[in-house]
Amino acid sequence: MTVRLETSIKRFIGLSTDEKPYPGLILPGGHELTQAEMPPGSSLFTWDTNEVWHWNGLEWVIGETPEVRVLKDIKGLLGAILEYLNGSL
Repeated sequence: MTVRLETSIKRFIGLSTDEKPYPGLILPGGHELTQAEMPPGSSLFTWDTNEVWHWNGLEWVIGETPEVRVLKDIKGLLGAILEYLNGSL
Protein backbone atom coordinates (compact mmCIF):
# COMPACT_ATOMS: atom_id res chain seq x y z
CA MET A 1 0.00 0.00 0.00
CA THR A 2 1.23 3.47 -0.80
CA VAL A 3 1.14 6.14 1.91
CA ARG A 4 -1.14 9.02 1.08
CA LEU A 5 -1.98 12.27 2.79
CA GLU A 6 -5.50 12.56 4.19
CA THR A 7 -6.58 16.18 4.32
CA SER A 8 -10.36 16.06 4.20
CA ILE A 9 -11.39 14.78 7.65
CA LYS A 10 -13.21 17.17 9.98
CA ARG A 11 -12.84 17.59 13.73
CA PHE A 12 -15.92 18.65 15.66
CA ILE A 13 -16.10 19.72 19.32
CA GLY A 14 -19.25 19.81 21.43
CA LEU A 15 -21.08 18.58 24.49
CA SER A 16 -22.12 14.97 24.92
CA THR A 17 -25.74 16.15 24.98
CA ASP A 18 -25.42 17.98 21.64
CA GLU A 19 -26.82 16.40 18.51
CA LYS A 20 -23.94 14.77 16.66
CA PRO A 21 -23.37 16.14 13.17
CA TYR A 22 -24.54 14.12 10.18
CA PRO A 23 -25.14 14.79 6.47
CA GLY A 24 -28.33 16.81 6.18
CA LEU A 25 -28.10 18.41 9.63
CA ILE A 26 -29.01 22.10 9.54
CA LEU A 27 -26.44 24.06 11.55
CA PRO A 28 -27.12 27.38 13.29
CA GLY A 29 -27.20 30.00 10.56
CA GLY A 30 -28.99 27.69 8.16
CA HIS A 31 -26.02 25.80 6.67
CA GLU A 32 -26.81 22.17 5.80
CA LEU A 33 -23.97 19.67 6.26
CA THR A 34 -23.24 17.71 3.10
CA GLN A 35 -21.83 14.21 2.69
CA ALA A 36 -18.60 15.81 1.45
CA GLU A 37 -18.32 17.71 4.74
CA MET A 38 -18.68 14.46 6.71
CA PRO A 39 -15.98 12.17 5.34
CA PRO A 40 -15.27 8.88 7.13
CA GLY A 41 -12.50 9.37 9.69
CA SER A 42 -13.90 12.65 11.00
CA SER A 43 -14.07 12.97 14.77
CA LEU A 44 -16.19 14.58 17.46
CA PHE A 45 -14.64 15.42 20.85
CA THR A 46 -17.16 15.84 23.67
CA TRP A 47 -15.31 18.07 26.08
CA ASP A 48 -17.62 17.48 29.04
CA THR A 49 -17.02 13.70 28.98
CA ASN A 50 -13.60 13.61 27.25
CA GLU A 51 -14.92 11.13 24.69
CA VAL A 52 -13.86 10.94 21.08
CA TRP A 53 -16.38 9.69 18.54
CA HIS A 54 -15.40 8.68 15.01
CA TRP A 55 -17.61 8.98 11.92
CA ASN A 56 -17.38 5.81 9.80
CA GLY A 57 -19.48 7.21 6.95
CA LEU A 58 -22.75 5.85 8.34
CA GLU A 59 -22.72 6.43 12.09
CA TRP A 60 -20.69 7.74 15.02
CA VAL A 61 -18.73 5.13 17.00
CA ILE A 62 -16.97 5.85 20.26
CA GLY A 63 -13.24 5.55 20.59
CA GLU A 64 -10.36 7.11 22.44
CA THR A 65 -7.18 8.73 21.25
CA PRO A 66 -3.94 8.21 23.16
CA GLU A 67 -4.19 11.82 24.35
CA VAL A 68 -7.61 11.23 25.90
CA ARG A 69 -6.36 8.08 27.64
CA VAL A 70 -3.46 10.09 29.13
CA LEU A 71 -5.83 12.81 30.31
CA LYS A 72 -8.07 10.21 31.95
CA ASP A 73 -5.03 8.63 33.64
CA ILE A 74 -3.91 12.03 34.95
CA LYS A 75 -7.43 12.74 36.22
CA GLY A 76 -7.45 9.41 38.05
CA LEU A 77 -4.02 10.04 39.59
CA LEU A 78 -5.02 13.51 40.74
CA GLY A 79 -8.16 12.07 42.32
CA ALA A 80 -6.13 9.45 44.17
CA ILE A 81 -3.66 12.09 45.39
CA LEU A 82 -6.51 14.29 46.66
CA GLU A 83 -8.09 11.33 48.46
CA TYR A 84 -4.76 10.51 50.07
CA LEU A 85 -4.15 14.11 51.12
CA ASN A 86 -7.68 14.52 52.49
CA GLY A 87 -7.34 11.30 54.47
CA SER A 88 -3.99 12.28 55.98
CA LEU A 89 -5.07 15.73 57.14
